Order: sequence, then C-alpha cells, then structure tokens
Amino acid sequence: SVSNLNQVCPCGYIVASDTEFTDLNTTELTALKLTISGYRSTTGTLEPGPGNGQGSYWTTTVENPDTAKSVSFDGSSVFLSNNDRSEGQAIRCIKPQ
Repeated sequence: SVSNLNQVCPCGYIVASDTEFTDLNTTELTALKLTISGYRSTTGTLEPGPGNGQGSYWTTTVENPDTAKSVSFDGSSVFLSNNDRSEGQAIRCIKPQ
C-alpha cells in the first residue's frame, strides 16, 4: 500500500531540507550529479538557470504560505534563497543519513 500518494522520491529517499543540502560536503554534492537546471516562473515562462553555471532545486523547507527555500549549486557551493512556491523548480532525492 502507498502511504503518501504525493511522494515524488523512491522508497527510502527524500527531498532534502535546506539544512540537509547545506550540510553536504563537496564530495557528496558532486556525487549527486546536480545539473544546471532551468525553472518555470510564476507566469509560466520557462527560464534558464539562475546564473552562470548554477542549478536550482527545491527543498522541503517552507518559509510561509507563499515562499519556500530553494538551493542553487555552482559546482562547489550551495546558496539558499526564498522563492515563490508557484515556481516550478527541479528536485533532487537523497538517501537520509
């Protein structure tokens, strides 16, 4: 039986919180093979990634009813930002530690 029909990750994996993303070291981030992903804006327009060589991913950290934390990854570091929850961004499933 399925306990959570809205779960987007395979069994045993989760979408990371902002703390779980920022706690990963460079080796672990590299192992995730994060890509330079674009996003869907609040108007529905498809946009390129947030900057030169960065990918953007949702976390499970909700700031308020309208915004949630996302992370941008530039190959060696993770940067947090608040984004409108109606944006479409990539996710990355991780195995909890």
